[in-house]
Amino acid sequence: MAAKISVEKIDEDLLTCSVCLERYKNPKILPCHHTFCEQCLMKLKGPRSTIKCPNCREHLSVSNIRELPPSTIINSVIDIIEEQKRHRGDKTCHGCEENSSTNRCVDCAMDFCTTCTKVHSKMPVSRHHRIMTVEELEKAKLRDKSITLVSVCCTSHQDKLTELYCEKCQVPICHLCLRSNHKGHTVIDIHGAADIFFQMATDHIKLLKVKQSEANQSQINAAKRTEELSKQHLHQKQQIKKHSQENIEKLIKIIKQEENSHLCKLKTDYDKMNEEITRQMHQYETTEELLTTNTRIITCYKYFNEISKKHRGTRQEPGMFDHPLGVTINTCGDIVVADNRNERVQVIDIYGRPKSQLQFTGYSKPVRPIDVAVSVDNTYFITDGTWGFHRGNNQVIVCNQYGKVIQCFGGKELQNPRGIAINHNNGIVYVVDRDAHCIRLYEIIGFKYIKSVGIKDQGSCQFEYPMFIAVNSRGCIIVSDVGNHRIQVLTSDGVLMFAFSGRPNDKFDCLRGVTTDKNDNIYVCDANKHRVQMFNSKGEFITNIASGSDVLNTEV
Repeated sequence: MAAKISVEKIDEDLLTCSVCLERYKNPKILPCHHTFCEQCLMKLKGPRSTIKCPNCREHLSVSNIRELPPSTIINSVIDIIEEQKRHRGDKTCHGCEENSSTNRCVDCAMDFCTTCTKVHSKMPVSRHHRIMTVEELEKAKLRDKSITLVSVCCTSHQDKLTELYCEKCQVPICHLCLRSNHKGHTVIDIHGAADIFFQMATDHIKLLKVKQSEANQSQINAAKRTEELSKQHLHQKQQIKKHSQENIEKLIKIIKQEENSHLCKLKTDYDKMNEEITRQMHQYETTEELLTTNTRIITCYKYFNEISKKHRGTRQEPGMFDHPLGVTINTCGDIVVADNRNERVQVIDIYGRPKSQLQFTGYSKPVRPIDVAVSVDNTYFITDGTWGFHRGNNQVIVCNQYGKVIQCFGGKELQNPRGIAINHNNGIVYVVDRDAHCIRLYEIIGFKYIKSVGIKDQGSCQFEYPMFIAVNSRGCIIVSDVGNHRIQVLTSDGVLMFAFSGRPNDKFDCLRGVTTDKNDNIYVCDANKHRVQMFNSKGEFITNIASGSDVLNTEV
């Protein structure tokens, strides 16, 4: 016959989360088939939408924890156990094991119903036992907690309680034993015997504590002697090593002097030659990078200019643009463009061939894309705001690469969103709010609003109609501060690092897009001056990447 498993055993072994060590709360099943609380999985999720299973240590990709399948089996077992607890009644009679108990035999420590109580009281072996109702027992326990202790019966007369102690035989007895086995022996009351033994135990404990204290002191003294001996041994050992080392060092010093002389001359010659080679290589790399960047940017702008001039009436065709604004590269290497007046986002390859277009409907106003940022899992973050007379919905649309909307956020805070950038180092999305003259910070997971950075003014970390934003490899924020004609560079938390203006006249005129490269060089679009300027990571001017209205035209 199979053994019964207690409810407590099931609750402890099967219904406990191995992360929080508590009963499951809204259990979810991972792709590796292990189950954890939903809140525990939220805490385990990393910045790149990955979870390392605490049980099998497998790395799993989980974009949305709330969409994981629930554990219906565990939920059902929890419901069954809770239902049993709600229907669990009073204690069951230990006699018939059917009726609820109403009384308790203090001497037997057993609960009985009314019928079994009567039977227990009439039995010879238990007719002298103390029986109380549940209410009487609770009141008695308040006066004397020892009332619940089980009485001891005589070993010779099992229906009698031990009330005396035979000092000769050193055993507890009942009154009947005085007329049989212990006749003529010296006996005392059982409670008096208990007091005598208690006093004896107390005296022995005091004596043992004295002995323990003496032993502890002896142990301390032995430890001190051992420590002193160890110190003496260590000191002598160090002295021997010191004497040997001094002799060795004298011999080595003579050899080293001549060696160092030769090595010093060799290093001087090597450093001089290596420095010259490094300088030449850096010069070649810088020249090559500038030539490549210039060629790609000029080709891109010429392409948009030519398309704009040739197709003034067909700008709604795939691959055509009507006032394109923000641009970025997705994880596939394609170009993603915010095609503002065509109310869409277009994806084209590096040769300008159209691949797809994302359009959004169902909003109170037409969606006016201004800028686009792409996360590492190829999720698009699109700012939908007002540009000129074309009003948007003042929000951020989050969708997949096929245009399926995942969520919209920022509608409560954003007055007029412009540029957007993602810092994957700390999991924060930065949104430029032009009309509020600040930058809004949101969590990339859950899209929760964190805080805003900046106010309207001309001081440090203060803006006047900021426009676009970028994040470099160290997580620093680069913002085009249009009204103040400058670029501000902040830490990831929004603390000003430095600011700079254009060259050579120390002023930008109508700032627009800003971005960085792998070396954290900064590229700035200066619209009214028809130029793109390159600065290093400290804001120091390097060169003009492209300039002139024949190359860069603000009409695009």
